Amino acid sequence: AEVRLAALAGLQRLGDTTLPQQVLAMLEDPEVQVQSAALALVLAAPGGPAYAQAQRQWEAMLDSGDTTTYLAALAVFPSIPETPLQGRLYRALDHADTAVRCAALQVLLVLAQARRLPSVDAALLQVLEAEEVEVRSGTLQVLIALGTDEALTHILVLLDDEQPQIRDTLTRALPLFGQRAVAPLFARLRSPQV
Repeated sequence: AEVRLAALAGLQRLGDTTLPQQVLAMLEDPEVQVQSAALALVLAAPGGPAYAQAQRQWEAMLDSGDTTTYLAALAVFPSIPETPLQGRLYRALDHADTAVRCAALQVLLVLAQARRLPSVDAALLQVLEAEEVEVRSGTLQVLIALGTDEALTHILVLLDDEQPQIRDTLTRALPLFGQRAVAPLFARLRSPQV
């Protein structure tokens, strides 16, 4: 599987426009990571001959109860220009498995860095209160990457987080917001709850 994944990555870097048609056989690969990589290539080119089949297979993987399959399906999101299934990515933030929530946050981070997230979603704000530090940290990274005033307001809630690494990440990120951070930061610091 590692060799096949490396071959797919190498072929993709070469920029071959026929690659989505050439990887169709890999949609049936026994390894879900290879299937996921092939799906990403096929779904990145809407209108291709196997697009509908790949879309159905991807949806089935997103509905899977198997964690490995579900994680592989989440990894497809950054490769697709636009999809009505983005809501499923936010639903993954409610998953019982911490690894799934962290994987969904990593995908959201990639989308935020590519400016493909329109705004702060309510599901993202809910995981700011998660018990797991890695989930809160991942959420913080997504909000920082969004870089909006709305994201800044929610980021400042973590100023009194019990984990020093969360507070350190936050204080290092505040300069990225520049002068926009000054007023909300002072307002937050004056709050009696902080």
